[in-house]
Amino acid sequence: MPEEDSFPLRSAWRVDFPKGSNLRRILPLAVIAFTVFSAFAADTLLFPKPLHLTREVVDPITGRTSHLEQYCLANRVVSIAGSRTVIADYDRSEVTEIDREHGTYSVTPFSTVASARPHRKVIRATAAGTGASAAPAMQHRGTERRAGRSVDLYAGDDASHALHAEIAVDRSAALSRDAFDVLVGAAFPGEGDASTELIRSASRRQAAGVSSNGTTVNGTSVSESYGLPIEQTTRWDINGRTITATNRVTRLSDDVAPSDLVAIPPGARRVDSRIVVAARESEQLDALPGKAHP
Repeated sequence: MPEEDSFPLRSAWRVDFPKGSNLRRILPLAVIAFTVFSAFAADTLLFPKPLHLTREVVDPITGRTSHLEQYCLANRVVSIAGSRTVIADYDRSEVTEIDREHGTYSVTPFSTVASARPHRKVIRATAAGTGASAAPAMQHRGTERRAGRSVDLYAGDDASHALHAEIAVDRSAALSRDAFDVLVGAAFPGEGDASTELIRSASRRQAAGVSSNGTTVNGTSVSESYGLPIEQTTRWDINGRTITATNRVTRLSDDVAPSDLVAIPPGARRVDSRIVVAARESEQLDALPGKAHP
């Protein structure tokens, strides 16, 4: 059987179900994340300053809680979970996976990662006035303190996906759209999902003198800016069953990734990425004689 998702950061924002599972067919990508970025200028840094997030993720199926250390700096994101390190390098467009327990590592282009994952049709929310449908509006529900930060609370529904989301956003942070997309799994090689757009709607920062379609009073376009999502609770109603995914940041700092956990261990053996192996095994299972295809 394929092992867990090879992208810990992505796993922090999404849920995948075994191929053929009814839940996998019906449930849009759950909120949990590690990847993907929209194109950005080569001279623009995603994270000009170090950003370290400690995440706590509750699996919607098993109820198991996992912990993730996520280090963002320049155009690289390092995710560490137990003995595994995953490095997403947006300059090189490749992901490096290091398994210290088994003494292995892999280096995989983003394009290979993207082709190994099942593709889903994703409806992107766009600015008002473009003629495209935007994500349902999120309602402000007050303020609280989470992870030592003052956060704004939002809640909203996407009826078309039987989806309800509750989002806590730290608006003192200012993320570019590209950086935001990386953190919520809406950047290549990932695709995001309906929940991503609800998070985007809650996190978008409205600058003074800027209209809802992202222009100033004289019509000049401005760059989008986002607060930092601190906590997301997302619920799907599926065939009378409620599936809940929770992703919360429990600690923030400006720490950088420990060098000993980022370096490939001496003597480590290079292998294929887990995500590539899982895709290959899935294809082999589908090719079995007598296999029923949906």
